[in-house]
Amino acid sequence: MRWFSIYVSIVFAIATALCQVSFASSNIANVSTSVHVPCVFGMSLSPTNPIFVLTAGAQVDYSIESLVECSISQLSGNFVLANSVSNIAYYTTNTVFNGISQTPTNGVFSIPSNSLQLGDGKATLTLNSLEYSNFTQLNYQVVTAANVFIASASVSPTNPSIGATLSAVTNVTNDGSLAATNMILNIMITGPGSFTYSTNVVLSSLSPSQTENTDFSINGATPYSGTYSLMENVSYQTIFTQNSVTYTLNEISSNTTLTYTVPSTGGGGGGGAPKAPLTPTSISLLSFTEMPLQTTVLAGNSTAVNLGLHNSGAVQLWVNITLPTFRFGSLNISASSILLQPGQTQYVQLLLTGASNFTPSVSYVLPINFSVAAVGSAPSYGQFYTAFKLTSLQPPSKLLLQSSTYTFSSTKSVLTQLSVYNPTNKTVYDAVVSTQLPTTVVQQNLTLTLTGESHNVTLLDNQYVLQWKIPQLQPHGTTTLTYSISNVVSSSYFLQPITTLSTISPQPISTLRVFDIKVPTFYVGKSSNITVSAIYTGTNETNITLNLQPPAGIFVKGQVQRTTVYPNTAFTTVFQISPIDMSGTSVFQLFVSSPSVNQSYVLPAVVLPQGLNSSSSTQQISSSAVSSISMYENATVYLLSGAVLLLVVAAVYLVYRRMTASTYNSERAKLMIRMKQRVKRELEGEEGKE
Repeated sequence: MRWFSIYVSIVFAIATALCQVSFASSNIANVSTSVHVPCVFGMSLSPTNPIFVLTAGAQVDYSIESLVECSISQLSGNFVLANSVSNIAYYTTNTVFNGISQTPTNGVFSIPSNSLQLGDGKATLTLNSLEYSNFTQLNYQVVTAANVFIASASVSPTNPSIGATLSAVTNVTNDGSLAATNMILNIMITGPGSFTYSTNVVLSSLSPSQTENTDFSINGATPYSGTYSLMENVSYQTIFTQNSVTYTLNEISSNTTLTYTVPSTGGGGGGGAPKAPLTPTSISLLSFTEMPLQTTVLAGNSTAVNLGLHNSGAVQLWVNITLPTFRFGSLNISASSILLQPGQTQYVQLLLTGASNFTPSVSYVLPINFSVAAVGSAPSYGQFYTAFKLTSLQPPSKLLLQSSTYTFSSTKSVLTQLSVYNPTNKTVYDAVVSTQLPTTVVQQNLTLTLTGESHNVTLLDNQYVLQWKIPQLQPHGTTTLTYSISNVVSSSYFLQPITTLSTISPQPISTLRVFDIKVPTFYVGKSSNITVSAIYTGTNETNITLNLQPPAGIFVKGQVQRTTVYPNTAFTTVFQISPIDMSGTSVFQLFVSSPSVNQSYVLPAVVLPQGLNSSSSTQQISSSAVSSISMYENATVYLLSGAVLLLVVAAVYLVYRRMTASTYNSERAKLMIRMKQRVKRELEGEEGKE
């Protein structure tokens, strides 16, 4: 057996040497041997973490390329959209791509709006060649655009007098996922005798889940007795920006229809006097330097306005003023008879008081009679018209708008003072006051001046829109706004201009939504990125700050990043993390802030030793390519190794057979014969003695 062990050791030593020679030879051979490598391809879908608007459809960009130096005549497969939760596909299209090379093949998958489903989804592109298969995925969200509708509407009085001004209230709601901008309330009225009337009111933008309450007046919509139909709808836009690409959707809400009836005789106390004729700027030698065209009076309260009188002649003037009676309140004057010296100007004060028990909000035009006489001459007569709107305080549940408008004959200018009062016990946020002035009532070289709160002027559909934004108004607080216009063509329009007061509720919980945070698995000594994707649905441009606080010993490039965003903007922020020195769990903190948003997130990150490397889908494509190539390059090594092992097994078997086989020896055979004969003789001798 000792010889057997020695023999086996010798055989294994020879086998080991053969293996070493085989591996060395195969490695050398790999340099010069041509092996077959499959044409491996990679692909990607973009944009990363997209938001798709349901009614706009979706577009997904793709890129396909060969990862080695080869070309593929044809790839076939499919593109699938599926629900991320249920994994149920709801859109599938078959795809074929020809002539794939190392030059990327780029294109777009366009998905119609009726093929999308709301919520989180997953797009998968799967492609196959004769030798290789691959797939890539993209996560996305489908949201609704702004969806604006008229929640409620009313007009009063329902039985106005001929020529009366209507007061309207309209509530508009946005129950979509994005903000609605450029909103306009369109009003169309039809009535007796083929009467038609149209106007519009500029509304504020609405964030998701907000409602805008708008009060406004309508003039010139009650010229005849009979029944009128008032139809309203809202035109608006959803403007959405993602990856520096902006999409605009133009929408119109469904119609809401109201009716009102003008009685044939009077208005039953519900209406006002017919619209006043043009107010004169002078009567004889008397000039009106400052005239109160219209003012607002709260029920049970008084409002004072000034009337400026000027003697433009060279003689004394006696001016007598007679006031009308008014059953819904009272009208008083500080002086009813005035003597004006040549060139002199005096002011008288008109005091308007509304009845405390009056509930409707109605506008009235009252004539003020004048007689003007120079000393020793016959008097001249004329009328001056002033308008006021009697507004009820009940119920004190919303803001009240008061206004006073004056015209100045010497400068052809108009001054309006607007006062917004909060009668409630709660702070009101984001109120908007706007006045619309047709371009036909002012000259082209006008001078327009606004004061009070944040304000702006825009030209829209042949009218100037003056707008003030009131961020907040404390309980029982008042804010005053003014505007003045020079070069007025006709001051009669300013008797009752279209002025609206809008409030928006509720305050949005957040106009910024972080919908995806990607925290990868980190590896010691390697850098990586943390990616944050968010969407802003506010109604105004704003600045957003993202601050990623790392644990001790870790550096973040671009730790604090600031970006300016517009309404309905989806954006992605990338934080570059420096290489980490130690494995374990690292905790980052993300802070997101804007003027109206403060959010924070805790982001745990797993850090693995450098040798433990798991890869993403993109990295898996590279890993598959490398493993396939290595397998074919080392085929010779595997074959040689197998042959050597077979030789070792055969050698061991032969040695075993040799050592255990019988061996013939002639001397030993002769000795065995002699021993057999001797035993036989001894047995025969024993039998003879017996």
